[in-house]
Amino acid sequence: RGAVEARNMAKLADLGFRFSIDKVQTLDLDFADLQRSDVKFMKVSADLLIETLLDTDSASALPALRDISAADFAGVTRRYGIELIAEKCESERQIVDILELDISMGQGHLFGEPRAIKEAVLAETDPPADFIRSTLRSADQRRRFG
Repeated sequence: RGAVEARNMAKLADLGFRFSIDKVQTLDLDFADLQRSDVKFMKVSADLLIETLLDTDSASALPALRDISAADFAGVTRRYGIELIAEKCESERQIVDILELDISMGQGHLFGEPRAIKEAVLAETDPPADFIRSTLRSADQRRRFG
């Protein structure tokens, strides 16, 4: 992100917005920079968390944080004000592993199959009828008078 984006994000953060990053590909991130960017949540696939933090041999899983054990990773992110969310949780074994890593939030098919949004909920997001009529009227007038 550039300077303009950083300023706009800071203005939104001042208004109370909280930011999240998702589709994280690596856990080797600059957490201080994420904290400065007002990132409050980080969504990481359950598989990536398990492969990176639990399924490692003697080599360090995170080169930037060599002295941090896998079990301490969630605590490190919390110190920077970032809460981890394990996404794509699809098996009970993954949940056990995620809980071992002290990650308290998760989402995925294991918690419930995706389902269609009910019509009543969609109706709540429809623009007001007056707005639609005035928009259609304006478009019709532009077509007539070019």
